[in-house]
Amino acid sequence: MTCPYASSSLHDSKVNHQPETLDYSTYLRTDLLLSALKCHSHTDPSDNNSPPIHDEHFFILVHQVFELWFKQILFELDSIRDMFNECDHVVSSMFNINLRLKRIVNVFQVLNQQFQLLETMTPIEFL
Repeated sequence: MTCPYASSSLHDSKVNHQPETLDYSTYLRTDLLLSALKCHSHTDPSDNNSPPIHDEHFFILVHQVFELWFKQILFELDSIRDMFNECDHVVSSMFNINLRLKRIVNVFQVLNQQFQLLETMTPIEFL
């Protein structure tokens, strides 16, 4: 699967100028994204090689997703602000502004559902 948003500059290779295959994993940088989830706890605190406490993985993942959604909200708000700053074109931009505001509302609904995910953890699991 190739990326529909890839421009020619994204395809340029660093050394031999051969087009780089821009697939799903490369475009989304899933290796970087997934490597960001690192647990710090251990089932046996005296052994750093022991497995992590199970719910820490879940806790970190939910909070990292929160941060990604917050970043998207700010991205949408910045674009709306930019449209309003272009005073001459605000009326013609109202459709897009409305769509982006609706998107923000939908993201907040998803964030609310994520809180419900956290509720599956008992208070002792936060310690």
